[in-house]
Amino acid sequence: MIAWNLSSVWRLPVPGGAVWMKHVPSFFHHEGRVLARMAGAPVPELVAHDGGRILMHEIPGEDLHGAEPPVLERLVDLLVGLQHAWTARVAELLALGLPDWRGPALTAAIAGVVDRTAGQLAPADRAVLAAFVEGLPERFRAIAEAGLPDTLVHGDFHPGNARGHGTSLVLLDWGDSSVGHPLLDQPAFLGRVPAPALSRIHEVWNQAWRRAIRGAEPERAAALLAPVAAARQAVVYRGFLDLIEPSEHPYHAADPADWLARTATLVRDSSGRRPVQPVRAPSRVKGVPLRTNVPNERQEAPMSQGKLTGDYESGAEAGNERNEGRPAGTPAATEADRGRPEPAREDSTPDAATTVAPEERGEEPETEHAPGSDL
Repeated sequence: MIAWNLSSVWRLPVPGGAVWMKHVPSFFHHEGRVLARMAGAPVPELVAHDGGRILMHEIPGEDLHGAEPPVLERLVDLLVGLQHAWTARVAELLALGLPDWRGPALTAAIAGVVDRTAGQLAPADRAVLAAFVEGLPERFRAIAEAGLPDTLVHGDFHPGNARGHGTSLVLLDWGDSSVGHPLLDQPAFLGRVPAPALSRIHEVWNQAWRRAIRGAEPERAAALLAPVAAARQAVVYRGFLDLIEPSEHPYHAADPADWLARTATLVRDSSGRRPVQPVRAPSRVKGVPLRTNVPNERQEAPMSQGKLTGDYESGAEAGNERNEGRPAGTPAATEADRGRPEPAREDSTPDAATTVAPEERGEEPETEHAPGSDL
């Protein structure tokens, strides 16, 4: 097992192979329900789930942290395909417990985090953010006019949250999933794309949505959403701080203010008509300097850790075809691309973590007992 400060992932040897068990905090409990409902899609194949415990089949292939542009293009196409398929099922997603990041709810959440964080912001940023919040209703109206409807949002879409081989690709780590504008998933992914491939990936993304929805203007929507996506990250980290144990606060205390400062910069850039650049993943993850003290000792995890009920909502049995038409690019064992510590709080946004799993360092994970990985 390798754990991060939001969740833990265990590789459990079973006859003929292995399964992976992921344990997440209460604010990620919808992940198991989402995986069950998406059975047969390019997501981890669920064995069972119960609250914050999710048991998944192992995913063959390799992690896609350093994926080449052709694989990155396929990952974008996979995500857009999934999101387009769920545009008419928003009520179903909300009923599963996914957070609501649509215009009205996200406007209120951003206003709240700006107000709560005001004392940590530079005066100039406070002024920019006050005007930004006041203009959010109009901004969301303009975003809606660009023609892309609210749908399923992955929440932490980047190459490291994908695994696969050959023609089979799987999108991992759905704990941050929510309902909102589909291009909220764009900045984190583009922040991991090598500069020479950036314009091509942009165009692939735009083409995918123009094919899916006639008359859509993804470029316009993305430009309007850039500061909104950064502000949403501040909301996410503020939520972590409200729910995690006090001992973990030092790791994330600065994150809301950091993301709001980035939001102010993006607002200024857009006002000055400068091209909006993707937000690059910083040298730390979720407010914590990267540490490489991953324990060497592996622990054989017991197969039974409380009651796991086989919940196959909406025909999860169909998940047996998980390798057909799947996206290639997901950590070495189902969602184990990101193991996080059992003390509850899964690090799934491009800025969070306290421990670096082998996959993050470009190494192959050990498989002799219960290696964890970067979920």
